[in-house]
Amino acid sequence: MNNVTPITQTKTLPVTTERLAQFKEFKVNHPLLERCFHELTEAIREAPPGTLIFLLGPSGVGKTTVLRKLMKEITANLHAELQSDYERIPIVHVLLQAPTAGAFDWKDYFTRSLMVLEEPLAHRKIDVEKPLSPKESVAYLAIYDRTPTARLRLAVERAIAHRRPAAILLDEAQHLGIIGSGRKLLDQLNVIKSIADTTQVTHVLCGTYELLPFLHLNAQLSRRSLIIQFDRYHPENPDHELAFKSVLNTFQQQMPFANKIDLVNEWEFLYERTLGCVGITKRWLEDSLKLASRDKTPQLSRKHLEDKAPSAKKCFLQLNEILLAEKTLADSDEDVASLRSRLKLGEQDAPAPSVVTPRKSSRPRVGERKPKRDKAGGYFNE
Repeated sequence: MNNVTPITQTKTLPVTTERLAQFKEFKVNHPLLERCFHELTEAIREAPPGTLIFLLGPSGVGKTTVLRKLMKEITANLHAELQSDYERIPIVHVLLQAPTAGAFDWKDYFTRSLMVLEEPLAHRKIDVEKPLSPKESVAYLAIYDRTPTARLRLAVERAIAHRRPAAILLDEAQHLGIIGSGRKLLDQLNVIKSIADTTQVTHVLCGTYELLPFLHLNAQLSRRSLIIQFDRYHPENPDHELAFKSVLNTFQQQMPFANKIDLVNEWEFLYERTLGCVGITKRWLEDSLKLASRDKTPQLSRKHLEDKAPSAKKCFLQLNEILLAEKTLADSDEDVASLRSRLKLGEQDAPAPSVVTPRKSSRPRVGERKPKRDKAGGYFNE
């Protein structure tokens, strides 16, 4: 299940910075990561050009690891073509920056995109749409702080068309949701959709569950987009529990210690503070190993894990966000029933309306006697 290359260990070899760095660079392949990777690869290959793909999951689940693996895979697949076409870039990865103030900075995004696209001499690009002055023989598209955003966008679109990447990967895409007053989320996503339509290149928006508000902004975007969820491990699922223990065992084998702690026996504590996210688990183990190395101990102990464990309050807050997002993404029976009801599917014949008998007024009409027994006996009976 895991592609593991064991590290040769000896009891006399000290724990050095290099060996800690070796553990930090180690990436474990596990079932949920492999499933997400194959879904994303197939979506990029099979989806129509210009499709928007949303890759979302909890923070620390391993989304960036999937993107890096995807970049290596696509580069390897295009290796033969890249040998003869030096202008092409196999895939583009742009890390979206959170704005220092105000809303998401599109000018910063376009500038960084040109850098990632390795656009040479961007400040000397010819602007064919700019009218020439009498003293100019050619107009250049200068890239500087005062360059209009629309011109930067045009430069990015031309660079994408020239470089022909298989996909544009937008990491930390939840930063698109940071908007100023008067702007809507739909406006933000429409920019990405328009660029994808113009260049006919699939865009992958990778981020946390903060991307949820982008998923169903309107019917057109829903139809033109795909959703891939990178799920965490759930302990109530026996297969998930077994896979999480296997991941812990793999990490244990890679630790730069002669005497290794049995992480599998500590799996409940490790799951409790990571919520089943392998990325958080790896980072926690790295911090614990650094602490053990400073203490010059022969192995990683439970005390080291406890000292570097994420706090319970922090985990509880993250768990609430995850559970809410998982509930939002799942199709419930009520959603299906509501859809079928709106489509008028499977409805039974409506029952005939019951006949309502009008209630009779208690007041008699004029000339109508009240119901009353007549008095018996008297003169006529004698």
